[in-house]
Amino acid sequence: MQLPTAYLTPALLRCSRFNGYSLPLAPYVERTVYEYELEYFIRSDGGIRVNGRFLPFSAGEINVRKPGQVVQGVPPYECYTLVADMVGNTSRNQNLMFGCAEEAQERYENPLLESLPDKLSPAKKELIAGLFETILQNQDSPAELSAFQVRSSLYFLFSELFRESADQRLTGNTAAVRGAIQHIREHFAEPVSIDALIHQSGLSHSSFHRRFLAETGLTARQKKKPPMQAVSLSGAVSMCLNASTPCAGMKIC
Repeated sequence: MQLPTAYLTPALLRCSRFNGYSLPLAPYVERTVYEYELEYFIRSDGGIRVNGRFLPFSAGEINVRKPGQVVQGVPPYECYTLVADMVGNTSRNQNLMFGCAEEAQERYENPLLESLPDKLSPAKKELIAGLFETILQNQDSPAELSAFQVRSSLYFLFSELFRESADQRLTGNTAAVRGAIQHIREHFAEPVSIDALIHQSGLSHSSFHRRFLAETGLTARQKKKPPMQAVSLSGAVSMCLNASTPCAGMKIC
């Protein structure tokens, strides 16, 4: 269903704080997502499996989940979890049981919602954490000010996530790609597996290569390479990053 941005009016259904460090370390039960969900990781040594693909998460990162996805938590991690209705339908929170089967919210066709990736690493981590905490602390208060704080914080939160997503698409300067570049720099003399870097980034193959190219000026093929070719990749990128060798026209096979 198409949703013009003018009608994009997120409303809080539920916000909670979860600590998986006190629970057994076995993966949680696989489930279908019925709402729009945000999970902000306070600390993590685990991750989330999304549609069969494992995404590792660290403190300060966010998992964005959309209706229809199949997810499975892989502990341990501690997080804020926020569930929202994107057209302001607050009546949906009356019988909401997180993780239980229910009538699914629409998966809306909206450029802002569709721009959100499964994994975000926001630059303003303290700000984002503060917004989650404000929503958590005020969601059950009957005071008008508390209700206003929840609404305004929720809008501000989504605004920040949309901005982060837009910045990452425009510049290619994502935390995931920066992490891959840093790994190459730190392991200059060792074989580098492109597939492993893509898997660790949590991006799709096409997104990784597009953003890698935008960030470094180099093209990295997704197929595995023999050790000597893998080393040449790390060497070329390292030279590019150190600006001692022009990057234009260089291509990593």
